[in-house]
Amino acid sequence: MELYSIFANHIWSIGYDGHEKDVLTELFENWIDILYLSEYFDKNEYLLNNSFWCGYTKEELINETFNEAITFNNYLYDLYVNCQNGTIPDFDDLFKKLSPNENVWTLEKEKAYSIPIIKHHPSMLRLYAIKIQSNAYVITGGGIKLVEKMQETEDLRIELQRLQATRNWLKYYDVDEINDLKELENT
Repeated sequence: MELYSIFANHIWSIGYDGHEKDVLTELFENWIDILYLSEYFDKNEYLLNNSFWCGYTKEELINETFNEAITFNNYLYDLYVNCQNGTIPDFDDLFKKLSPNENVWTLEKEKAYSIPIIKHHPSMLRLYAIKIQSNAYVITGGGIKLVEKMQETEDLRIELQRLQATRNWLKYYDVDEINDLKELENT
């Protein structure tokens, strides 16, 4: 694993072994790649019959994902600017506990939702992260969420494993504040 700074002092992203880029960059590149999205929805066509997405064509869902990705990426930058200026909303407004019942005070597992384009439907895109401290997160992965619970698809189960593996990695290096991340990033 490697650590990449994305938004200085606020957002880092994990680079997994065997990958050329950090996970956040890979996700956004995939989410705006029409060929990738077409193959993704073909592979997961069986998931599109649920109550959330029934009745939408593959083309509509590709368009939704693409537009959410553009909006989400821009929103992340806006939140970074707000953090720099000390205004809200900020990253703490975006990320929510992955499991509200989990009582962990350090290295919490968090999730962030994109902004849905289709009215009356949940957002499709998620980012998963470990919270280091206020407005400081390490992105571990993300996904296109077509189901209610992460455990319902292999792709999202892998994201749960990545969250735990990253948390364990950060614990191994005794990371519990931004300065620790900066030191780890430079090793």
